[in-house]
Amino acid sequence: MNKIIKILAFLFGISFIALLFFSVRLLLQSPFVSDNNTDAAEEMNYHYAFFLPAEESSFFSRLKEGAIDAASTRDCAISFHSIDSDPLSFEMARYSGFDGFGLYLYEKDRSKLQYISEILGGGIPVVQIENEIIQGTDS
Repeated sequence: MNKIIKILAFLFGISFIALLFFSVRLLLQSPFVSDNNTDAAEEMNYHYAFFLPAEESSFFSRLKEGAIDAASTRDCAISFHSIDSDPLSFEMARYSGFDGFGLYLYEKDRSKLQYISEILGGGIPVVQIENEIIQGTDS
């Protein structure tokens, strides 16, 4: 009986060491630890955010396609956000490090206009898409 326990403990120890070795080896080959960055995504120098209504229409689809095409020829990344569904996302945008914004405002909302004024005050360019709501503000 004592001999069986020793054999099982030995086999368990060998199995543990082998699994530990393979786990560490796999970890070292991961892109988070490896110095080989050939598989890493290309880092872009600029990031522009578009805040658009949540609705899908041909206008917004073509706008997104055009923005994606333009971004592919420039050194920039773009992201699309809903201006409707998550107001906190829009409010925090000025702290997110974006290099510029494209906005489609379809109603005159004082809080959104205040955030736009603060963004413009920070020197970040804002492009208004197909409307003139922002023009009448103090910004």
